[in-house]
Amino acid sequence: MSRKLLCLVLGVVVCRCVGPFSEDFESQYADVGAARREGAFDRGWLPEIVPDEATDIWEMHNIDTNLTWACFSTPHGSASTLALLQKQNATRVSGPISNGPGGHFGTRKWWPSSMADTQIEAYQLKENSRFTLLIGIEAAARRVCIHRS
Repeated sequence: MSRKLLCLVLGVVVCRCVGPFSEDFESQYADVGAARREGAFDRGWLPEIVPDEATDIWEMHNIDTNLTWACFSTPHGSASTLALLQKQNATRVSGPISNGPGGHFGTRKWWPSSMADTQIEAYQLKENSRFTLLIGIEAAARRVCIHRS
Protein backbone atom coordinates (compact mmCIF):
# COMPACT_ATOMS: atom_id res chain seq x y z
CA MET A 1 0.00 0.00 0.00
CA SER A 2 2.76 2.48 0.84
CA ARG A 3 4.38 1.94 -2.57
CA LYS A 4 1.13 2.92 -4.31
CA LEU A 5 0.84 6.00 -2.11
CA LEU A 6 4.42 7.01 -2.92
CA CYS A 7 3.75 6.64 -6.66
CA LEU A 8 0.58 8.70 -6.35
CA VAL A 9 2.37 11.49 -4.46
CA LEU A 10 5.24 11.54 -6.96
CA GLY A 11 2.76 11.65 -9.84
CA VAL A 12 0.96 14.65 -8.34
CA VAL A 13 4.25 16.47 -7.70
CA VAL A 14 5.46 15.91 -11.27
CA CYS A 15 2.13 17.02 -12.78
CA ARG A 16 2.05 20.10 -10.56
CA CYS A 17 5.56 21.13 -11.59
CA VAL A 18 5.53 20.40 -15.31
CA GLY A 19 2.11 19.22 -16.25
CA PRO A 20 -1.26 20.81 -16.85
CA PHE A 21 -1.45 22.09 -13.27
CA SER A 22 1.67 24.25 -13.52
CA GLU A 23 1.23 28.01 -13.08
CA ASP A 24 4.02 28.75 -15.60
CA PHE A 25 3.12 29.12 -19.26
CA GLU A 26 5.60 29.43 -22.12
CA SER A 27 4.75 30.56 -25.66
CA GLN A 28 6.64 31.22 -28.87
CA TYR A 29 5.48 33.48 -31.71
CA ALA A 30 7.00 33.96 -35.16
CA ASP A 31 6.29 37.69 -35.09
CA VAL A 32 4.25 40.47 -33.44
CA GLY A 33 1.22 39.72 -35.64
CA ALA A 34 1.08 36.15 -34.33
CA ALA A 35 1.50 37.33 -30.73
CA ARG A 36 -1.34 39.84 -31.16
CA ARG A 37 -3.63 37.24 -32.74
CA GLU A 38 -2.96 34.89 -29.80
CA GLY A 39 -3.76 37.66 -27.28
CA ALA A 40 -0.29 37.98 -25.71
CA PHE A 41 -0.53 41.79 -25.69
CA ASP A 42 -4.20 41.99 -24.68
CA ARG A 43 -3.58 39.68 -21.72
CA GLY A 44 -0.57 41.75 -20.69
CA TRP A 45 2.07 39.07 -21.10
CA LEU A 46 3.92 41.15 -23.70
CA PRO A 47 4.33 44.91 -23.17
CA GLU A 48 3.81 47.51 -25.87
CA ILE A 49 7.56 48.17 -26.04
CA VAL A 50 7.90 45.18 -28.37
CA PRO A 51 8.31 46.80 -31.81
CA ASP A 52 6.17 45.80 -34.78
CA GLU A 53 9.14 44.25 -36.61
CA ALA A 54 10.08 41.91 -33.71
CA THR A 55 10.45 38.25 -34.62
CA ASP A 56 11.22 34.98 -32.82
CA ILE A 57 9.29 36.08 -29.74
CA TRP A 58 9.39 33.89 -26.65
CA GLU A 59 7.56 34.63 -23.44
CA MET A 60 6.99 32.84 -20.18
CA HIS A 61 4.68 34.03 -17.44
CA ASN A 62 3.31 32.85 -14.12
CA ILE A 63 -0.42 33.39 -13.80
CA ASP A 64 -0.28 33.68 -10.00
CA THR A 65 2.60 36.13 -9.63
CA ASN A 66 2.49 37.83 -13.07
CA LEU A 67 6.28 37.48 -13.26
CA THR A 68 7.14 37.48 -16.94
CA TRP A 69 10.21 36.89 -19.06
CA ALA A 70 10.30 37.55 -22.79
CA CYS A 71 12.87 37.81 -25.56
CA PHE A 72 12.63 38.80 -29.19
CA SER A 73 14.85 39.45 -32.18
CA THR A 74 15.14 42.86 -33.81
CA PRO A 75 16.13 42.16 -37.43
CA HIS A 76 16.78 45.87 -38.14
CA GLY A 77 18.59 46.60 -34.86
CA SER A 78 17.42 48.05 -31.57
CA ALA A 79 16.52 51.60 -32.74
CA SER A 80 12.75 50.96 -32.76
CA THR A 81 12.89 49.38 -29.30
CA LEU A 82 14.90 52.33 -27.99
CA ALA A 83 12.36 54.76 -29.49
CA LEU A 84 9.50 52.93 -27.74
CA LEU A 85 11.44 52.93 -24.46
CA GLN A 86 12.07 56.68 -24.77
CA LYS A 87 8.40 57.30 -25.54
CA GLN A 88 7.46 55.42 -22.33
CA ASN A 89 10.06 57.38 -20.27
CA ALA A 90 12.22 54.36 -19.49
CA THR A 91 15.45 55.10 -17.63
CA ARG A 92 18.90 53.65 -18.21
CA VAL A 93 19.99 51.42 -15.32
CA SER A 94 22.82 49.07 -14.47
CA GLY A 95 22.48 45.41 -15.40
CA PRO A 96 21.92 42.59 -14.92
CA ILE A 97 18.32 42.02 -16.04
CA SER A 98 17.74 38.49 -14.75
CA ASN A 99 19.19 35.02 -14.78
CA GLY A 100 16.10 34.11 -16.76
CA PRO A 101 13.13 31.89 -16.13
CA GLY A 102 14.17 28.79 -14.30
CA GLY A 103 13.10 25.31 -15.08
CA HIS A 104 13.68 21.77 -14.01
CA PHE A 105 16.63 21.49 -16.36
CA GLY A 106 18.12 24.99 -16.12
CA THR A 107 17.36 28.28 -17.81
CA ARG A 108 15.32 28.30 -21.00
CA LYS A 109 17.42 28.02 -24.18
CA TRP A 110 15.92 31.23 -25.57
CA TRP A 111 17.10 33.38 -22.60
CA PRO A 112 20.67 34.63 -23.34
CA SER A 113 23.20 34.33 -20.53
CA SER A 114 24.27 37.91 -21.33
CA MET A 115 21.12 39.18 -19.53
CA ALA A 116 22.74 38.12 -16.25
CA ASP A 117 25.86 40.18 -17.05
CA THR A 118 26.47 43.56 -15.41
CA GLN A 119 27.62 44.94 -18.78
CA ILE A 120 24.26 44.45 -20.55
CA GLU A 121 22.63 47.63 -21.89
CA ALA A 122 19.71 47.90 -19.46
CA TYR A 123 16.59 50.01 -19.01
CA GLN A 124 13.86 50.18 -16.40
CA LEU A 125 10.23 51.05 -16.96
CA LYS A 126 7.60 51.33 -14.25
CA GLU A 127 4.40 49.78 -15.59
CA ASN A 128 2.25 50.65 -12.60
CA SER A 129 2.54 50.78 -8.82
CA ARG A 130 3.03 47.02 -8.69
CA PHE A 131 5.25 46.02 -11.63
CA THR A 132 8.54 47.12 -13.13
CA LEU A 133 10.01 46.05 -16.45
CA LEU A 134 13.73 45.51 -16.81
CA ILE A 135 14.81 45.51 -20.44
CA GLY A 136 18.15 44.25 -21.71
CA ILE A 137 19.44 44.98 -25.19
CA GLU A 138 22.09 42.79 -26.76
CA ALA A 139 22.79 45.00 -29.78
CA ALA A 140 25.35 42.76 -31.50
CA ALA A 141 22.99 39.76 -31.45
CA ARG A 142 19.95 41.96 -32.20
CA ARG A 143 18.13 40.47 -29.24
CA VAL A 144 16.05 42.21 -26.56
CA CYS A 145 14.83 40.59 -23.35
CA ILE A 146 12.34 41.73 -20.75
CA HIS A 147 11.76 40.74 -17.15
CA ARG A 148 8.63 41.90 -15.33
CA SER A 149 9.02 41.83 -11.56
